[in-house]
Amino acid sequence: MMYSDLMDRAYPGMKGDSRDDLVESFPVGADLGFGLICGESAEGAVVPGAGTRITGLSLHTHTIPFDVNRYRKTDCASVLRRGAGWAVVAAGGGVTPGRPVRFSTTGMVSDDGELALPNAVFRSGRVTLATGVEIALIELHHPFAA
Repeated sequence: MMYSDLMDRAYPGMKGDSRDDLVESFPVGADLGFGLICGESAEGAVVPGAGTRITGLSLHTHTIPFDVNRYRKTDCASVLRRGAGWAVVAAGGGVTPGRPVRFSTTGMVSDDGELALPNAVFRSGRVTLATGVEIALIELHHPFAA
């Protein structure tokens, strides 16, 4: 028996590796799932999608019960601003390793999302989890300059 028979390769919002990265904490302005591209709202809290300024990728945390799988409004979110992490792929969206990351207004990534994520590339193809959720490894390089 192999590990691949027993467990998923990764999960939404998991860091991709242990190299140098940058993670910052932000107050949450609206429910925010793990593994989504998020941005800062006009009030200074993170929300799914670009907001008024892109902040990064929402990371998973073990301080939230396993069946919740998201930050709730007023929680404190860990956001990956530089480094590698696993992001949720938009339904039907393509993922091509080495291509620039794009994302939807809901924060899900794909090759053809409505919004560009500056300085970010796909580092894996699409990975389907046992739950049916699809994720991809992305690499972020802060600052998010166009």
